[in-house]
Amino acid sequence: MKFISEILIREEHRIEHPRKMIVYFAWKTNAVVSISLVYVIIALSCTNFSVDNGSVIPLDQERVIANLPADFVFDIYQGEDVVDGPRPRFSKLFAHGKPVVLNFWAGLCIPCRIEMPHFQRIYDERADEFIMLGLDVGPFTLMGTSDDGKSVLQSLAITYPTGAPIDGEVLTSYDVLGMPTTVFINPDGTLFRTWVGLLDEEKINRTIAACAKVQFGALKKIVQHCAPEDCLKIIFAARTGIRQGEQIAKWVSRCIRDS
Repeated sequence: MKFISEILIREEHRIEHPRKMIVYFAWKTNAVVSISLVYVIIALSCTNFSVDNGSVIPLDQERVIANLPADFVFDIYQGEDVVDGPRPRFSKLFAHGKPVVLNFWAGLCIPCRIEMPHFQRIYDERADEFIMLGLDVGPFTLMGTSDDGKSVLQSLAITYPTGAPIDGEVLTSYDVLGMPTTVFINPDGTLFRTWVGLLDEEKINRTIAACAKVQFGALKKIVQHCAPEDCLKIIFAARTGIRQGEQIAKWVSRCIRDS
């Protein structure tokens, strides 16, 4: 590896005048920054962010809780690594900065058993794009016990995060009028769509894609005023699918604040 001093003393790279040297390096720096911003705009056009009125969400936990029909505590059946603990609050799922799919099901619900493998296949393919939670409400709808629900998970080889609420109030809060019911929720806690009844894979995929759709015009406006190093961090975190939703939101919020 050659250092800059070694390169500059070579005849073909020698810059005789100090002012020319300054201009040379300034030009190189501006070129790198310009190219970086071009890659920012191109990459963001392929990145799944949710934007509301020009701001990337979630901005903070309080906003998510305020937007949700209700926050609630639930017991985990499986997926503690995703939902953070054996009895978390639902609002904690939004810390990943992704859309959340909340599926109400029950152990003795036949349509639920038909639908759950569809969610499993989509989860296997797109787990980095959204957060999935299956909520067993059988004990509160006379459609099975917790043991019935756990038995269904095992028989269908379901691996996405599932659990059960500690009471039935969540059914009223989320207007669960039939089984199954699926609620698609934006990263800021606002409801995107509620579907009562059986969903097939095409409808699930289409709704998740619509929920996670990028508002490219708003993001383009942000990157025009964004520090290149922050924009590149945002792209790296988003494109590699790592779970840094809160940090990504902070980087973009800083770009907005400084613009």
